[in-house]
Amino acid sequence: MARLLFIALACALSPAMSRACETALVLAMDVSNSVDEAEYRLQVDGLADAMEDPAVIEAVLGGDVALAVLQWSAAGQQRVVFDWTQPRDRAALSRLSRQVRATPRAFVM
Repeated sequence: MARLLFIALACALSPAMSRACETALVLAMDVSNSVDEAEYRLQVDGLADAMEDPAVIEAVLGGDVALAVLQWSAAGQQRVVFDWTQPRDRAALSRLSRQVRATPRAFVM
């Protein structure tokens, strides 16, 4: 748990996000060896589906929200797959959803 908090803090301090926001969400996917392909797809599809859910769309677009997506496996094995972005419309969230769905799994052993 401490490792995830450290990762979230490191991402939150990333210089890639040039302006402040009200809410910064780090969406982390576990890609360690304990996660099989079906579980990985469940994570990816769940995250992508959430970005298309009307309640999530309303929350993201109704607030000042920044999103970053990362994959982690073990100590020294974390990858930011989508750096900080602040979706401003449904098209941006839909685009991010498609990109998440197409993201290859990092650190496959």
